[in-house]
Amino acid sequence: MRTPGHYVHGLDELERELDAPPGAYDTFPRDTAWTATLVPSSADSSPQRPYLNLSWFQEGGDPFVHLGEILSALDFSEHSVTENLTFFPGHTNEVPFGMRPMKNKQGIAVTIESIQGEFARAGMLEGTPYLGRKLRLLQGRHAMERPGCYVDGLDALEQEIARLDRSCDVWAPNERWSARLVTPTDWPSCLRRHVHIYWYQDVGDPFARLATIFAELDFIKYCATEKDDPDEE
Repeated sequence: MRTPGHYVHGLDELERELDAPPGAYDTFPRDTAWTATLVPSSADSSPQRPYLNLSWFQEGGDPFVHLGEILSALDFSEHSVTENLTFFPGHTNEVPFGMRPMKNKQGIAVTIESIQGEFARAGMLEGTPYLGRKLRLLQGRHAMERPGCYVDGLDALEQEIARLDRSCDVWAPNERWSARLVTPTDWPSCLRRHVHIYWYQDVGDPFARLATIFAELDFIKYCATEKDDPDEE
C-alpha cells in the first residue's frame, strides 16, 4: 500500500491469519479480487481532483454493498492522491472473477468471464444530450457488425431519438458496461462459444441487469466460437 492513491482492504486481518499456528487454516483465502477507482462527486470545474484505487477480496455477496461498507470506514483523504484532469482520459475498471453461472431462454448456460464499467462520457469535451445519443446509436450499430457482439437497447434508443427534441438537456444513462460471457469448453475440440454484451444504465446492480439481458438473448444468433487450448498459450 505504499503506492500513492492505492488502498488494499483487509491486510491487517490477513497478517493475523498468517501469524496463526500452522494448520490453523485449512481453506484457501477469498478467491475473488475486486478493484474500484473512486473519485468525489462534485460540480467543481477545477482541473484537479482526488482519486483512490481501492482493492479488496471477497467470496460471495454484492461487491457494491461491500465496497460501500469499506468506504464508510475509510479515511479517503488519507489514502487518495490528486490527478490532473487535463491529462486524464477516463479510467475503466475491468474485474476478472470466478464463476457466475446464468441461463437464457434457450437453456444455454454461460459464466461471466469478465465485466467492465466506465463513465460513458469520459474524455468528452463538447456535445449535447441529443448528439450524444446519436453517436451512441452509431457506435452501437457498428459494434453489432462484429461477430460475438450484442449491444442492448439500440432499437429503444433509436425510437427515443426520433421523438426527442434537439434542445433536450437530459443526458442518456452515463454508465457504460460490458461483459464477456462464455460457455463451458468442449475439451475434445477445445472450442467454446462467447458473446460480448454492452449496455448502459444509471443505477441498480449491473449483474442483475446483465442477467435480465441475457435471459432474453438469442445466444446462438450473436455468439462466436473461439479456441480454448491451454497448450497453445
